[in-house]
Amino acid sequence: MISPVKAIARRFLVAALCVATALAAGAAIAAPKITFENTQVDFGTLGQGKSVDLVYRFRNTGDQELTIGNIHTSCGCTNATALKRSLKPGESSEIRAKFNSGSFRGKITKTITVETNDPGNRAVQLMVVGYVKPSVEVFPQSINFGTLKKGRTFQQTVVLKPENPAKFTIRSVDARAPFITVGQPQRSKSVPGAWELHVKVDPTGVKPGRIYEMIQIRTDLTVQPLVVVRVIGSVVE
Repeated sequence: MISPVKAIARRFLVAALCVATALAAGAAIAAPKITFENTQVDFGTLGQGKSVDLVYRFRNTGDQELTIGNIHTSCGCTNATALKRSLKPGESSEIRAKFNSGSFRGKITKTITVETNDPGNRAVQLMVVGYVKPSVEVFPQSINFGTLKKGRTFQQTVVLKPENPAKFTIRSVDARAPFITVGQPQRSKSVPGAWELHVKVDPTGVKPGRIYEMIQIRTDLTVQPLVVVRVIGSVVE
């Protein structure tokens, strides 16, 4: 039979162990936690050579101080910085970024990696998505003549539609193969503000087989000084 003194001592020991366990558990759980309102920003449509500002808001939802470390971007077209790098529990801040479209065109996906002291999220990846509209849109960008039978000529019209027709000039047009000829640029009668180029292919004298050539169109635009149109097909006797 356990004596009353020993029983009381045992109860005190159990209580002390419970308190110590609770304190240890609390200490283990206590940590910073980074929570973003949004980890992806879609800037929509942006013209070539233009830039856009992006904001990623976040909060320290943990119970220890949150620290923002290094911030890396996937390319030089994007830069990013933290408005505040040390946040107490409950405090908020922002990652402010700028994307410069430069000479990019089409669909864009870039990343920003944010290092933190959050044990559950040491590196947060933020996304930048959108569409960069070319300064000059080309229809079609690639001419597929299909089968080019010798003894015949084949023609196709290429349309160039500049974003700002008043400030657009075609400096030169160079077909990179002798069997491709391109007429003088003409203002389009069907597409307002656009230019047309009439392309002709004469496969006479060309060896049978696949062709993969190009037409180089030089413009006076800083962000898109060269427009390339591919010419493909298959020459047969």
